[in-house]
Amino acid sequence: MFFSVDKKTDHKKNISAFLTEGTAAWFLAAGILLTLEQWVDTGCPAVFYWMGTGIAILILQLLSLKKWALQGTFLFAGVILAAVLAGVTPLVNGLTVLYNTLVQTVGESTGIVLPKFVLIRETTVGRDMEASCFVLAFAVGMIFFWIIRSRWFWLAIVVALPAFLTAGQAGNVKVYAGPLLTGLGVTGALALSVYGTGKKAVKNHTSRLVPELYLYLSVFMLAGVLLASTVFPSGSRTVTGISKALQDNGSNLLNHIRYEKKKINSLPKGRVDQAGSWSATEDTALTVTADQLESCYLRGFVGSSFDGSKWKHLKTEDYYNNNGLFYWLHQAGLYGNAQLDLARSLVEDKSIPHQDQVMKITNENADSEYIYTPYEVKAGSWSDASVWENSDETLRSFRLYGSRSYEYHVNTGLTSYFPELAAETFLSIQDKKNTEYEQAESYYNAFVYEHYTGLTKSQTELLSRELGEAGDQTKGHIDYYSAITKIRECLQNNFIYDKACKKMPEGRSFLNYFLTESRTGYDVHFATVAALMFRYYGIPARYTEGYVITEDDLSGKEPAKTLDIPASNGHAWPEIYVDGIGWVPIEVSPDYLKRMKQPDLTKGLQAGTRSAQQAAETLETNTPEEETSLPELLRKTMFDLVRLILILLLVFDIILILFMIVVVLRRAWACCRRKKGCNQEDNRKAVLYMMKYAMSLLLYGQSQLYGSKKKDIRSYLEKEFSGELVKLYDTAVTVGEKAAFSKHEITWQEKASVQDYMKKLKEEKLKKNRWFDRFMMRYIERLC
Repeated sequence: MFFSVDKKTDHKKNISAFLTEGTAAWFLAAGILLTLEQWVDTGCPAVFYWMGTGIAILILQLLSLKKWALQGTFLFAGVILAAVLAGVTPLVNGLTVLYNTLVQTVGESTGIVLPKFVLIRETTVGRDMEASCFVLAFAVGMIFFWIIRSRWFWLAIVVALPAFLTAGQAGNVKVYAGPLLTGLGVTGALALSVYGTGKKAVKNHTSRLVPELYLYLSVFMLAGVLLASTVFPSGSRTVTGISKALQDNGSNLLNHIRYEKKKINSLPKGRVDQAGSWSATEDTALTVTADQLESCYLRGFVGSSFDGSKWKHLKTEDYYNNNGLFYWLHQAGLYGNAQLDLARSLVEDKSIPHQDQVMKITNENADSEYIYTPYEVKAGSWSDASVWENSDETLRSFRLYGSRSYEYHVNTGLTSYFPELAAETFLSIQDKKNTEYEQAESYYNAFVYEHYTGLTKSQTELLSRELGEAGDQTKGHIDYYSAITKIRECLQNNFIYDKACKKMPEGRSFLNYFLTESRTGYDVHFATVAALMFRYYGIPARYTEGYVITEDDLSGKEPAKTLDIPASNGHAWPEIYVDGIGWVPIEVSPDYLKRMKQPDLTKGLQAGTRSAQQAAETLETNTPEEETSLPELLRKTMFDLVRLILILLLVFDIILILFMIVVVLRRAWACCRRKKGCNQEDNRKAVLYMMKYAMSLLLYGQSQLYGSKKKDIRSYLEKEFSGELVKLYDTAVTVGEKAAFSKHEITWQEKASVQDYMKKLKEEKLKKNRWFDRFMMRYIERLC
């Protein structure tokens, strides 16, 4: 019978499922491990991952033929576990190397600090690691064998997702090998999940759809990887123009959803290339509560490195690699973002403010990623436990939507007295009164000068033309008074402070554009240039955004305990590191020099010395600042346009894959329903169903036959098809009329004759049609 399952067909189906299972599990396991290796970079050859996963899956596949796969899995897992617990040196030593490498990678990427273990021996590290990689791959192979065997397609997707997300980071064959294999493994799991095996399988002709679907999806997967490798060519991590805009806009949108209730002002979070004319709403940004409020800076975003268009935080890798330094600094009570109050506690000058009060901040509408703090905050006094404090920048919340309410202890007013505090601290260190603080500060001092004084060659040349000689930097930098005075005078006398300035043109270097062409801007622009100017003079400097409490906010009012800070008080300023006392804000914007309480720079401010070796003044590894030539700009634009086109093709590729999945699923469902209709126990109903299906096959592409009589259809069959089909048609029509109009019983032989007609008609119809019509019949009309 046409829809029966003979032994030969069932055997082919089992072999097909067997090979698809093994291949899918192997690709998935090896792809995940190769992706992990590319990310962690242990140096283990890929062959050990291939061999380990392949051997494990092959052994379990063979054992499954005798129903011993589960017992074999427990046996191998027990042996591996026993070897680890018994402390087999090569295995334990190799696993320790892999674990330590993973911890290092996670730390450099996320800043999370995890413990490391000491190696048992170092002389055989290479061999031990390779052995451990093989054992690990063997275990992973067993896991993915059961994921595929159990048809846990959702779990395969979840495990494979990280591999897909890493694709395209470097753009070469090795990098794409892991995601590609993972994708092929997932497509195999999908094919098996759709059609299954055993009792749940789609039988007979549909059994061939498992490798058929696998082939379709694999072809599209390979095409997608080919397009992706073109979009991200080998050795290129740079994304320019349109692609860069798409990435930046996506990141900005995500941050807006997480941290911003709405846009209340034009603070660009370091994106000075996006800073156009200043605007602010009437909304309240922050509500500050304290016993005695004074004029102060509330630090939010801090930019540590400048790439020519935007300020960015110091890399997580830099903080992680200096984790030991910050741990011991914190043990000594020195926090880079709260050093000013610590320095004040070491001196005895009563003219410098020394008070302790609680300040509470309610973030109404400002960016909630940052914990807004004054420079006078006391170390460790912040109440919000969900902050990342292992750094020397601002406090940052790691809650999903940031922090909206927090409090801390402050010693208000210190920034206005930082020159006197610097002088007193310098004398205290000279008298050896605070050797523990001096030692801790000297180590942090070295870190600061290493990371916050860098300029590119082009930046140095531009600033040299604007400021002249950089002065005597034999002590690390020129004296603070001279640097601050020169920079303020330069900005006030040579540049225009205008909040209605235009945004910088695309593709330009900010410093080059501002110094040589625009020379107009407001606090965002002035703060950026000033921070780079301080670095030119050898003084560590950073760019800062936040909110300010001005003298105007407090003047003419009774001593306030609660103050609403409007969105218009959003501000940007540079901060410099003063040796001995830490980071202090320096006002360079003309509008705010009068609104903010300013320190007396003539009182004891001098150039301190550093305990560390002089850091390099020029970092050639930074992004170059030279202007791009027109031909180069056109080349990059055209290349970026090609990238966009290829990305759109890749999206089309993905849509096509999803379309094929839906089409094949619908075809499988139609086959199941047709099989059920043809194999009904009631022969009469089965014959009527098959004749209706045969008529649909016959009429496909032959609209002229609609409403035709039997003799017209027979004439068409005689003209276009074989004589055997015509005879089968005559017999099937007779049986069909009997089933429709007679009450006589339909025998199984008559039912079989209709099945033979239906089978022969489908065979000749497919053979007669072109490939496109065959595709339409199978996947769109779902007729076969």
